[in-house]
Amino acid sequence: MALVTIPNTEAHLLKSTHAGREYRISIALPESYAADPQKRYPVLYGVDANLGFGLYVNTVRLLAMAYEVPELIIVGIDNPVDTLAASTSLRNRDLTPPLDEQAEQKVKQAFGEDEIGGADGYLEFIREELQPFVAEHFRTVPGDRAYFGDSLGGLFGYYALLHKPD
Repeated sequence: MALVTIPNTEAHLLKSTHAGREYRISIALPESYAADPQKRYPVLYGVDANLGFGLYVNTVRLLAMAYEVPELIIVGIDNPVDTLAASTSLRNRDLTPPLDEQAEQKVKQAFGEDEIGGADGYLEFIREELQPFVAEHFRTVPGDRAYFGDSLGGLFGYYALLHKPD
């Protein structure tokens, strides 16, 4: 059986000193990326790449074809696991904000999560390690970036907006 890939994509493993773990980073380059080596592109960062990277990429590419959005470099962030089930507890750790002890116990009792509240380290990984990596290796427009996440990814986005809006 042959593997199927999304055209113009690549994957990287980045070890985070801020979060203390490794992340799989999926990068989709615009279709025009190779044709114009001087052109720079805005970046869209999205979490839960194990679940939604293909959807993010194809949606953005269709919108760009219709001139609804500019061509974008799409960066999908996830844990280096191969199943959605394996990704679930790890995403819960990364995408939830720190809680006081009482609230953390209630969440663990309700959902049985072993580790939650890792949003601070995850946010610092994105700000201090991932964004510089992307800027160094790809032709980005400095400061022109956006974030996408839904469900807990939306909660994390809200947390980031309130704590470190840059």
